[in-house]
Amino acid sequence: MSHRYRCETYPASRLAEIDRAAWEGVCDFAANPFMDLRFLSVLHSALGPESRFWAVLVRDEQQRAVAATYFCTYRIDAIPALPEFLRPPSEWIRSWFRGYLKIPLLIVGQPIGTGQGNLAFESDVDFAPLCEALDQAAKQVARETRAKLILFKEFEAPLADRLEPLLQSGYTRMKSVLTYTLQADYRDFEHYYETRSKRTRANMRKVMAKADEAAVICLQLSGGDDVAKLHTDEVHQLYENVRLRGEMQFEVVPAEFFRELARQFPEQARFTLLKAGEKVVGFCCGLSAGKRHTMLYCGIDYDVNEDAAVYFNTVYRGLAAALETSASEINVGQSADEFKRRMGCEGRPLFMFLKPTGFVLSILFGVFRSVLFRNDTPVPAENATAASPSSADR
Repeated sequence: MSHRYRCETYPASRLAEIDRAAWEGVCDFAANPFMDLRFLSVLHSALGPESRFWAVLVRDEQQRAVAATYFCTYRIDAIPALPEFLRPPSEWIRSWFRGYLKIPLLIVGQPIGTGQGNLAFESDVDFAPLCEALDQAAKQVARETRAKLILFKEFEAPLADRLEPLLQSGYTRMKSVLTYTLQADYRDFEHYYETRSKRTRANMRKVMAKADEAAVICLQLSGGDDVAKLHTDEVHQLYENVRLRGEMQFEVVPAEFFRELARQFPEQARFTLLKAGEKVVGFCCGLSAGKRHTMLYCGIDYDVNEDAAVYFNTVYRGLAAALETSASEINVGQSADEFKRRMGCEGRPLFMFLKPTGFVLSILFGVFRSVLFRNDTPVPAENATAASPSSADR
């Protein structure tokens, strides 16, 4: 039997109006904590000046909630995706026209890379009418916000396969990135260490010894441990250090993102800080809920990284924090492929669906699609977005 679904959209400034029972009935926060409306509040507070956010609840003919997702507007910088020879002239043009190749898009989901799509649904949902309803609602919001592209972001292969009815509405399915996941079959970090190969254990001891020799200590904190105050502008610069070294920079998060994450999730948000004296030289943060822990961002002081192996110590200590939770699966993010494979992580490809909203852009999209969306190749740790450790650290 064919179903007809309709979408209810709620701006982030009016979340009090949403049917919370219906939303929570569809969303499994233990499997995807980012569907907790508190996370939408984090995004709205931190990115609100540049982006707009909506909670979207999908109902069937009987008014039963069958799915939930987010919409958000975001401007993506297309210059880093261009071939290298086109980047300098494009940067020059942007020096005169600030908005050049900053493309406004509407995301079905949200801009933060979490290793899983922000689409919750009932087990009996019919994906063909669901895709049609989401597309219709997205097109309406795209018209209102003048978005040039609609992007469904980002899904593992099984869910992407179920979303393929979007192809009939003009979307193109594209490979995004590899996300790395560790099955948390360990009692604690010590147990994890014991299961590594002899060579890996030797490398881990070497990394940790460098931190000890540099008198770098580790603090494991929850959001409620006054992290909102500890994440100063100086600490946030460590995140900027990492971001600016990345080849691709889809999202840019301000300091307020980390502070608001700590406020909204005082127990589930985990922060690992590495300090040399009174100075923070590295940090990472993650979010836990039920059976999943997601490591989100890290920050590195590259002036100290060579001597203290800050990057590797930050990742290992962040992993230790994750293993202290009840999570059965730990997402350790994207890039640094070689290092994360040595950690025992499994790389899973993510997919997205994209379509232009106007005729001219549709033509250009068809011409330049293969250039703008190249398939990813494994990135070694020293060239990854997450860090640039020296060869001595490997």
